[in-house]
Amino acid sequence: MKKYMLFLMLYAVNTGMEAQTNTFPPSGSVGIGTLSPDAPFHVERQNTGIKSAHAAFILEAIDAQLDLTSNSDGTWGSSINFIEGNGGLNTNVWSLARHTTGGLGDSSFRINFGIANGHDNPSLLTISPNGNVGIGTTAPSGKLHISSGTIGDAVFRLEADTNNDNELNNPILEFRQDGGIVGANVGFSENFGENLFGIGIVNPGLSGGLTWDAVVINTADGNVGIGTNTINAFKLSVNGKIRAKEIKVEANWADYVFEDGYPLPSLQQVKQHIQEKGHLINIPSAKEVEENGIALGEMNKRLLEKIEELTLYTLQQEEKLQLQKEANKKLEKRLSLLETQLQKLINIKNHTN
Repeated sequence: MKKYMLFLMLYAVNTGMEAQTNTFPPSGSVGIGTLSPDAPFHVERQNTGIKSAHAAFILEAIDAQLDLTSNSDGTWGSSINFIEGNGGLNTNVWSLARHTTGGLGDSSFRINFGIANGHDNPSLLTISPNGNVGIGTTAPSGKLHISSGTIGDAVFRLEADTNNDNELNNPILEFRQDGGIVGANVGFSENFGENLFGIGIVNPGLSGGLTWDAVVINTADGNVGIGTNTINAFKLSVNGKIRAKEIKVEANWADYVFEDGYPLPSLQQVKQHIQEKGHLINIPSAKEVEENGIALGEMNKRLLEKIEELTLYTLQQEEKLQLQKEANKKLEKRLSLLETQLQKLINIKNHTN
């Protein structure tokens, strides 16, 4: 019965092929569409492909080939090979293969690719028996382990349209929604300078629709930008408003105003400077602040300088007031004495009359 079923199967396959190309040699190998079977069971439509080593089953058609292999030797077991061949050379071979350890340990499942005539090409993806998956590594140490295998290459990259002329190039790590309408970018980009690591969003309002300057870090000097990638001169650059409960600024203070020899300008000098310049001495004008901004620590120091100068002016006025009070007291005493003497004279004159 089994022989009868095998005969019917071979007959059905044979109906679409030329009879003279089928063979059932004494060796036991079966060739359908070929007189020279390269495997125990070899089906061929046109003999132009290249067979891989150790094949047990070959299905071949016009420069494309599928074969099954099984090898108990070495470190490779069964595999399915998808082969493109031309003449005497394989141009590429994809393999779904079971990698063994020669019977000494657990096997793993691999996806291999290369041009070698077999299934033992370099492994691109590995699934271990414990469920760990490795991309770029054959020894995954976590549930998902990704490795570039080459210094400088991207370890992980998820991106959208790479054919866009405005694509930000060379990120090591990038997250962005496919389609480029909204999403986020994370990684290095050559578009805004060397050593800059950016976190940004996809912004349809920008030319090209991409920005990396939501947060930018210069990995060379540690400078950080928020909303800007112009961060060369500052440790923190922010393009926008900042809200905080407390900000601590370390700066030189203005206690030098109270030191001996400080050139305190007179109030007349202050008045003249205000009339000529429109602002206090050592305080920037409104135009300067609008163009250049202010250094918070330096500005606080200058404002304190003005407060301390005002304190000195107040103390000077206080001294003058005290002196004036003392002078007034002396005048009051003299006036009181004169009034007493004058009253005595009046009394004497009245007594005489």
